[in-house]
Amino acid sequence: MTVQELMTLVQDQIPVKIALLDNHKLGMVRQWQELVYAGNYHSSHLLGPDWCKLAEAYGMPGFRAETPEEVEGAIAAARAVNGPALVHFVIAEQQNVYPMMPAGKGLSDLLEEQFEEPKQ
Repeated sequence: MTVQELMTLVQDQIPVKIALLDNHKLGMVRQWQELVYAGNYHSSHLLGPDWCKLAEAYGMPGFRAETPEEVEGAIAAARAVNGPALVHFVIAEQQNVYPMMPAGKGLSDLLEEQFEEPKQ
């Protein structure tokens, strides 16, 4: 949600490896629009930024994986860095996240896959 933490990692040389899963959407907003509003998408598409360039602007290396074949190499490159690094994984725009909690429900009502009815 914010990027100032990248500077803290670089400044203090904290060897955190960041895995950014990016579907170019406000993911949960898009997912609710798909499941609750029959795919009536509005205001959930994100244009940018170039996360690798942003990481590099803060002084940490950034790696990108856009295909499954690039994943292993990007992870290996980030792990080889002595300090912080970011890996930007570009994922499908329609990728959903589960489990998710329906509005107004509790932990026992988690949806574990699409179109599953909450447990009673």
